[in-house]
Amino acid sequence: MVTMKEKTLEELQDEFNSLTRKRNQTILDLEEATKKLVELAEKIYEKSPDYVKIVCPSCEGTGIINTEEGKKVKCPSCQMRGFVWARKHKGVDKLNDD
Repeated sequence: MVTMKEKTLEELQDEFNSLTRKRNQTILDLEEATKKLVELAEKIYEKSPDYVKIVCPSCEGTGIINTEEGKKVKCPSCQMRGFVWARKHKGVDKLNDD
């Protein structure tokens, strides 16, 4: 039977630090990918005839909401942009003159 040598404190700390660096880089990579996805979604919405940009109904365009505790926080609906994209109602461009 092969017995594995127990790692020293220094080896454990090195392994921990290495994994921490990898995790932090993965988080940065994920944040960058998310930013690019949001930018692409914006371009899709802008070019699509099915969407319209509206003032955020949660924060009324300020990008900030007040919590029940009285704190000002980033609006979770628009992410401080002040607007959200909404899908147009079918027939919105075909108003009746009746």
